[in-house]
This record gives sequence, C-alpha cells and structure tokens, in this order.
Amino acid sequence: MTASLLRNAILVLLAGFMAAACGGHVIAGGDPDAAAPAEQPDNAGNSLATSEASLGAVVADVREDTMTVSPDCRHVAYVADHIDGQFVIADGEEDMLPYDEIYDIIYSPDSARMMYVAMSGEQCVVVVDGGEENTYDDIAMPQWSPDSERVAYAAKSGDKWRAVVDMTEQKACENLSDLTFSPDSQHVAYGAKSSGKWFFVMDGKKEGNRYDDFAYLVFSPDSSRVAYAAKSGDKWMVVADGNEGKPYDDVGSIKFSPDSQKLVYAAKSGEKQLIVSDGAEGPQYDEILNPAFSPDSQRLAYCARSGDKWCMVVDGAKSKQCEDIGDPVFSPDSQHIAYAVKSSGTWFCAVDGQKKGERHDQIATPVYSPDSTRLAYGAQDGDEMFVVVDGNPQKPYDGFGGENLVFSPDSKHYAYIARAGDKVVIVMDGQEAGDYDGAIKNSTPVFDSPTQCHALLTRADEVFLFEVTAPGEQ
Repeated sequence: MTASLLRNAILVLLAGFMAAACGGHVIAGGDPDAAAPAEQPDNAGNSLATSEASLGAVVADVREDTMTVSPDCRHVAYVADHIDGQFVIADGEEDMLPYDEIYDIIYSPDSARMMYVAMSGEQCVVVVDGGEENTYDDIAMPQWSPDSERVAYAAKSGDKWRAVVDMTEQKACENLSDLTFSPDSQHVAYGAKSSGKWFFVMDGKKEGNRYDDFAYLVFSPDSSRVAYAAKSGDKWMVVADGNEGKPYDDVGSIKFSPDSQKLVYAAKSGEKQLIVSDGAEGPQYDEILNPAFSPDSQRLAYCARSGDKWCMVVDGAKSKQCEDIGDPVFSPDSQHIAYAVKSSGTWFCAVDGQKKGERHDQIATPVYSPDSTRLAYGAQDGDEMFVVVDGNPQKPYDGFGGENLVFSPDSKHYAYIARAGDKVVIVMDGQEAGDYDGAIKNSTPVFDSPTQCHALLTRADEVFLFEVTAPGEQ
C-alpha cells in the first residue's frame, strides 16, 4: 500500500512531560476505587475543589513502554522485572504469575477487565482476568469486543495461524489479518490466507472470492455492513457487502458514514488520487488524506494536495489553497467544520473556510464542545504553549499535550494537563489545580460529571488519581 495515501495528517504539539510519566519506575500498592480520597488545599487564588487518591508507592524495575491506562483513566497497569521473571502490576496489585516476557496489556472498553500476552520459554499465552488460555507458538492482534464480554486473537501453531474467539479455535490457515469485532460485538471477521490466496471470513465461515492480498477490513457502525480492500493481480478494489468495486492501483481510508448508509474510500489511479463515494468518483489530486463524515452523515470533508498546495474539500467545494492543512473536525451538530491551516509560514484555525483567531507557530487539532457552541485548540509560539478557547488565548505553559484538551458534557467547562516549570497541573476554565511532578503517559482529563474531572498524575514516588471540581459545585 502507498504510505502517503493511508497516513493520517495529525498535528501534535510536543509535550515531553507526558512521555516521561514516572521517571522509569513502576507503581505498587493502593486501589483507586477503594482508597478514601484525601482532601488537598486549593492553590492560592484558586477556588477549584480538589481531592486525590493514591495508587501507591513507586518501586524500581518498570518497563516504561508497557505502561497502559484504562479507557476511563482510573486504572494503570504495567510490567515489572523480578528475579523470577516479569509480572504485571495493576492498580498496585501484583499478578502472582511470573513469565519470561509480558506484552500487549489491554484494558476492556468498560475498564473493568484486563488481558495481556505472556511468554514462557518458546510458548505464548493470553492471560484474561488473571487466567491463562491455551498456549501457542505466537499470538497477535489480541482484542476485546466493544461490550467487553468477548476476547479474540490470532494464534500460531507450527506454520499455521488461526483465529481464537472466546477460547474456541477456528479453522487453520497460512496467514491471518485484520481480525475485527463488529460494533455490536456479535460478529468476528478477518482475512485468511490458504493455498496462497486470501479470502474473507465472518464468524468462522468463508465468504466471497479469493484474492492475492487483503487489508483494511471495517464494519459499519450498525454492524450490518462490512467492507475491505482486496488485491487481484496488480490492482486493488474495495469489496463492500460482497460486491467488488472498480479496480485501482491502490485503495485506503475505507469509512462508513455514522448512519451506516454511505461508504467512502481513497483510491489511486496512476499518479493521482481521488475519493470514491458510494461508487462515484471525485476530482483527482496528487494526494488525499483523512476523509471524514459529519455526525449526521450528510456531509463529507477531506484534505487534498495539488503540487505543493493543500486545500480542504467540503461537500465537493475546495477551500483556498495553503501550504499545509490539518484534519477536518465537524461540530457535533454537523453545521460547522474546523481545521488548522498553514500559510505564510504560520498556522491559524479556520472555521467554515474562514480564518478565526490569531496566527501561531503551530496549532493542534481543534476541539468542539458537545453543544457545538464552543471551540478550543492548543497553540505554540516559540517555547510557549497555550490553549485558545472561544478565540481567547489562555495563560502560556512550558508544556501541553495538544490531544488532552476536553470539554465537559454540558459544554460549560474545559480542562487539560499542563506543565509550569517543574510543576504539572490540571487547568480547568483557566484555573490551576494540583502540584505534581508528571502525568501518566496517555492519561487525559476525564469528566465524571458536568462539573468534575480527574487524571492520573505523579508526585515524588507516588501516583495519584487527582479529581478537580469546578467552583461553586463542591
């Protein structure tokens, strides 16, 4: 596949403090759900109410690359080295099963369950909620179903691969790819290779024709439809609902609309690329990135390049050309679209094709509030990083994770994690709370209610679940 056709153009502000989460340590002791939160004094001049619950002391020998945060950002698990092997430590509790190597720690979507892949000698095993499944020579693509009830992975024995779903082995094959649960968790699909050819498998049954290659399997949001890329000879096509589309030199970015009624993908014909929407071809460009549907499924936008100039194509209309462009973001009500634009060497936020706010050295992907009335994004000028909310630049910080800016469910509040000198804080509505050394990697503020959020932060030799409540809501 052509890399440029399939990559996502994501603007990310550099925030080194997010990656240096625990300074090379592992956390032990404590329970974020059981511990009684200790009230902390507010910062001077700050009317935010705060509380923290310890996730335990920090000890040595953590494998930093294994640190994993649950989807609700209330749990953290990672691997620690021990004289007897490697252990998983989750919320301070050490799993008593030692292995030679542990990898792929995965929390369930509801954050209540956990699995990981482990090796003992030459054998691999998936450990689910502390219990071992069968052993194999290799394991790949472990995953939870969206409802957190089911587990699937690809397993290799000898020179054969097979899908294992809910501990049931499916038919062996030469290779396996794109193992995927449907959104309703009722189906499992993948591509399988046998006798040198690839084919589509749904719930253990072969469907459709055989191909030379297979990729990018995707279900529709309502789970009633499925599409994938298939190669025949030197041409690729999209197969949707069992029907083969027009052959192209390459295809990618296959997406169903939120209502599951429409299908788009990017295709390459010769040296040009185009969007194909329900079989209809759009204009050709030198490069196309990140097609996106509006939430109501009625609108489509994508980034397009002609020569060295980019534009945003929205509902078939091209924006003014620019030097570079960020991902399109539709408002929840589908009425507006925002994205980052670079022109004359600087960046600004565009809304519905019009410049909004000031120019900056860089800006992150914009974020709409749930009610679509507010817009915020991270920006950087020189060494200073800051948030722009409703067009107003906020206090600058030394570090800021551009992807951790969130609005509350009622759209009245916003929060993010920032570094001020040696201190890491949560910022809610422009007010700082906390006095921490760092933030757990991939931890972002999560709103538990319209007025309260939390994040996983570190201080000295401890990790804390830190909660912040908006003024007047204590």
